[in-house]
Amino acid sequence: MNGAEQTARKILVVEDSETQLELLSRLLAKNGYRVFKAKNGAEGLASASANRPDLVISDVLMPEMDGLQLCRRLKDDEALKRVPVILLTQLENPEEIIRGLEAGADNYISKPYEEEFLLSKIKSIFLYPTGFVNNPKDKCVEFTVEGKRYSVKSSRAQTVALLLSTYENVVRRNRELYKAQGELEQLNEQLEHKVNIRTAALAAEMAERKQLSADLLRSNRELSALYSIYKSAEEKPSVKEMLDAVLRTVCGIQEVSAGAVYSLGPDKETLSAVASIGLSEKELAPFARLKLGEGAAGAAARAMKPVVFKLADYPTKHLAPAVSAIGVKSMVGAPIISGNELVGALSFGSKTDRAFFQEDLNLFAAIGRQIGDMMNAARLYQQLRESEEKLKTIASVAAAAIIQLDEKGVVSYWNPAAENIFGYAKEEVVGRGIEVIIPEKYRESHRTGLEKFLSTGEGAVLGKHVKLSGLRKDGTEIPVDLAVSSFKHDGGWNAVGLVYDISEQERHETSLKESKEKIEHAMAELKKAQEGLIRNEKLAALGHLSAGVAHEIKNPLNIISTSVQLLLMEETLSPGIKEQCNVVLEQVGRAVKITDNLRDFARARKPEMKELDLNELIVKTISLVEYEMKLDNINVEPDLCPAAVVQGDRDQLAQVFLNIINNAADSLSEKQNKEGRERLRERGWKGEIAVKTRAEGPWLVVEFRDTGMGIPGEVMENIFDPFFTTKGERKGTGLGLSIAVGIMENHGGTIAVESREGEWAKFTLRFPALGKSGKPGD
Repeated sequence: MNGAEQTARKILVVEDSETQLELLSRLLAKNGYRVFKAKNGAEGLASASANRPDLVISDVLMPEMDGLQLCRRLKDDEALKRVPVILLTQLENPEEIIRGLEAGADNYISKPYEEEFLLSKIKSIFLYPTGFVNNPKDKCVEFTVEGKRYSVKSSRAQTVALLLSTYENVVRRNRELYKAQGELEQLNEQLEHKVNIRTAALAAEMAERKQLSADLLRSNRELSALYSIYKSAEEKPSVKEMLDAVLRTVCGIQEVSAGAVYSLGPDKETLSAVASIGLSEKELAPFARLKLGEGAAGAAARAMKPVVFKLADYPTKHLAPAVSAIGVKSMVGAPIISGNELVGALSFGSKTDRAFFQEDLNLFAAIGRQIGDMMNAARLYQQLRESEEKLKTIASVAAAAIIQLDEKGVVSYWNPAAENIFGYAKEEVVGRGIEVIIPEKYRESHRTGLEKFLSTGEGAVLGKHVKLSGLRKDGTEIPVDLAVSSFKHDGGWNAVGLVYDISEQERHETSLKESKEKIEHAMAELKKAQEGLIRNEKLAALGHLSAGVAHEIKNPLNIISTSVQLLLMEETLSPGIKEQCNVVLEQVGRAVKITDNLRDFARARKPEMKELDLNELIVKTISLVEYEMKLDNINVEPDLCPAAVVQGDRDQLAQVFLNIINNAADSLSEKQNKEGRERLRERGWKGEIAVKTRAEGPWLVVEFRDTGMGIPGEVMENIFDPFFTTKGERKGTGLGLSIAVGIMENHGGTIAVESREGEWAKFTLRFPALGKSGKPGD
């Protein structure tokens, strides 16, 4: 059949389903046939009479007039009786075939059908027309189907042709069933595979949560360890006892079997073991003295950071056999540091092949710094206690300055210790007033108190230890501890004072206080780091979940969007349907935007750091929204400092700036809607977004301040949380500021927010400034 002949073929399609009618008509038109459409048998009969088709394709079940009635009417019409008729049926009831035979149908095709099969049938009918017509002379054919007797008047050729088409449909349906069965088996296999994958993923997730729980428990144990170490400094009377307590605590927390603390010698090259645990004297002997670089302790002391070794890579070969002999398989060493000075080292060993992770090394480093401060403080405290004991022991032989005043109030006794403390020789003081060692500011009160004592034997300082200032011969003031007792001699009151120079003690107390403050600061920093670690783990898990959700949702959204757009191309759609379709497209677009934000949040790509001018980037970002802002009565005012150059990713920082500006614009629009746009314009009000840059020490600061609605106090702490938004479901996704936090952290900077509800909000971004070398913070 050539193209011209095929184009001349006219086919009438009768189908009550608009969707199937449209699909079949498009298929036939696409293949070069001229198509007429009817929605029921009555319309089909009228169209056939008017258009004289070459073929009629009709559904069987239709309102008003079904396909069998249509076929019978066509075969009874003298002008149309030779037009071939194909009936479309579900092929669920044998009676349909018999009734079709009675009606004179030329062929049956069962639903659903393949397009290629239908087209081949049409082509066959046109190539080999049957020309079946109802002939009154045809004999009746009687047969039984499913126990029911039928009598049908048709030609033998018609009966055979219809039965063959029925058989062909059955064969085709069986083939489709086999194919469907194979596809079902394949889908079952895929489903089973996905179930296995999901089961494995759930198992991995449970393992990850278990690991997070273990990490949290370990962090709590580490905090407890640092606190226990801190408490040991207060509870143990000597450095040795304190170090023993520290070793027990660390071995329990880190699950190691042996450990030692080393002190750095005066030569700054030798480490000597001062405390150990889990080692006998014989086992400790080979490691009792180490040079810097030897063993785990020496290697850590030289590197000034924690180090880890397995037995196979132990740094000191001549000590390796001794390590092997005590059964240690893995070791860790850490320096003991006070201030910035090395004072010793730690060494711990495990008899299992355990791994030491970075968090373990961080803890050992913190313990080393803490022990360093505590050793120094404990050593000073021990010296103070020894000094006090010594003074008590030798008080009778002038361990302290002993000064006696007679009944006249002049110095009658001045021991050698007093000479040393105040710088006056005995001959310079005895027989004179005590005022020479009293600072000028205390002399008037001293004279008043002395007069009272000489007359009554009473005094404010009697029987007490008081801390005062003494005056040395060279004019310097020193802190002293004074204890005064009195006795009566020859009718007059005498006073004896025991004076300690406590300059060193006060220095020790100051040192202890500073050490305690450092320890408390270290504990606070560790707790802050722990909280940051937990937050990052949560965001990572949330990012992983967000990536999966975005991927699974976006594919069906694309299908919905494409289908609706195709539907909108139909010219016959009513305005109401088009409006609903546009609503669907709008919501699909919103869903796509949300999934894109989810995907961007989950990916968190590494920034491409290049030198860039923040001022230039801010100006370009403002230019993107300035026109729209002016239409909404909003003014964006930049106030930029010179030379705002940083290392950063231009696209990511533009994203942060644009997000903050858009949030400010939304807040200003909300304020106008709430207070009335026209009323505000009449008052001369304009929404203001001020953008400032300035240098602040090692930082470059970018400040965004708007005069909008501000941020309610109850939501301030959640403002940077993922998926948290106050804009409602149609406006925000709650990811913008969360993504901004991640971008700023990747740039080594910070982001902070301040607000006064109903008046203003301010976001402050801090970037490391570039130094002369072009590097941040240089």
